[in-house]
Amino acid sequence: MHALSLTLDSITCHGTSETRGGGDDVYIIFQVDAGFPIRYPGIGKHHSMTDNDNKNATWNINKTLHFERDLLITLYDQDPNYINALSEYLVSHDYQPNFTSGAITLTNPNGAKYTLNVTRNSTGQEG
Repeated sequence: MHALSLTLDSITCHGTSETRGGGDDVYIIFQVDAGFPIRYPGIGKHHSMTDNDNKNATWNINKTLHFERDLLITLYDQDPNYINALSEYLVSHDYQPNFTSGAITLTNPNGAKYTLNVTRNSTGQEG
């Protein structure tokens, strides 16, 4: 029984990990309650994002996930050969039961800067 529900509304790019003016080919790994990783938008798929082009600065996702203990959301930059092990880590955040709706901005030393916009949903099962 999952007591919490989170909707990842969107991701906004403020800086990419690419140093030559390129963008990041972003995909997400969701890990619910330390379970199996789930890739979004799917194997071999990604969403191209840049920080200087408004049409690619925000990725509207609207994906709802249910969890009890924690929900880890990790962003990666897709490897050109679609090999997950060679993809570049961008940022991650571990949502705990006490999280609130809103935005959190995350950075890494390679220049990646992303904001996760989430909504806490009422499931009617929370204690």
